[in-house]
Amino acid sequence: MAQLIASTTDAATSADFTLAAGESATISLYNTNDLRELAMAHVQIKGSDGAYYPVQDGGLSATRNTLRITAAGTYRVSKDVSATAFGVDKV
Repeated sequence: MAQLIASTTDAATSADFTLAAGESATISLYNTNDLRELAMAHVQIKGSDGAYYPVQDGGLSATRNTLRITAAGTYRVSKDVSATAFGVDKV
């Protein structure tokens, strides 16, 4: 398991991570025992132009706290400011 974003109430963006063809990863929130529904993290994919784009259905929240990625590409996760500290892991 790799920590992408340490538990915090601040907005944060992870470093890039890459999945090769045939690889997959599960992204999950942690410290979510008291997570407010408004707390959000967003998975983004890096385009060939170097810009980042939201992954469809890539929003993570207290009610949807895991996401499996199966497509090859370079990704990162951004976290919004939150009332309760939480972080993001990758398995």
